[in-house]
Amino acid sequence: MFVKIPESSFVKTQWLDLKDGVPVLIQFLEDSGHDFLVHTIKSSDGMWVKVPHNPKFSLMSEEWFKKQYPARTVYRVNVLDVTPHITTSTGGVFSALRKLPERDPNTGEDLRSLPRLPVNEVKLLERGISLFGQINSVIEAMMIESPNMDIKETVFFLQRNGTGRQTTYTFYPRPDITPLPIGEDVQLFDVSMREFTEEEVAALCRGIGFKEILRKAREDNSGEDTELDFSAGLPGLS
Repeated sequence: MFVKIPESSFVKTQWLDLKDGVPVLIQFLEDSGHDFLVHTIKSSDGMWVKVPHNPKFSLMSEEWFKKQYPARTVYRVNVLDVTPHITTSTGGVFSALRKLPERDPNTGEDLRSLPRLPVNEVKLLERGISLFGQINSVIEAMMIESPNMDIKETVFFLQRNGTGRQTTYTFYPRPDITPLPIGEDVQLFDVSMREFTEEEVAALCRGIGFKEILRKAREDNSGEDTELDFSAGLPGLS
């Protein structure tokens, strides 16, 4: 079974959702993560916006800006979600890495007889140095023993626990699980971040909503949609 390939480059990015206490299994589709120095600004419409640091912007040199929106590093990498799951006849999904009820609590369908299959979808993992530093340490230790190891041919267990500053991660290899074969033509998601103008950054700081800024950007581009890079919540903080 090969990975599901997005039908076109315009497919909306799927983000690997790390829910508190819910484990996932992943395979890396890239040898290393892509790092970005960003400032996270909460706009007036409640959206968390990751703005790439641009040393040419005079605004980002202001002391008040650096204090209120300190720069931090976030990493992005394409992974294959191979978490085993059960899908019911009505589309309900249950992770097989957690204790399953005998029956679907909504429909009463018997879950014990349903097959456990990997999610088998390309997703983008984004987190900060806490997780990626841990990932790097684990992989470095593995490569001491196996210098020619290909991390893309290893299944890894990943789980987030806690929130905010209390967040911790559990990450380790699962050599007992056979990785899925990856097709050569698998299409990865674009890891790049949306470029902001200094005027847009200033508007965010003044309290203009992010949706309003996007609407203005579309109008300025003669009605053509610009590529957006936004994931709900604040996935990069760690």
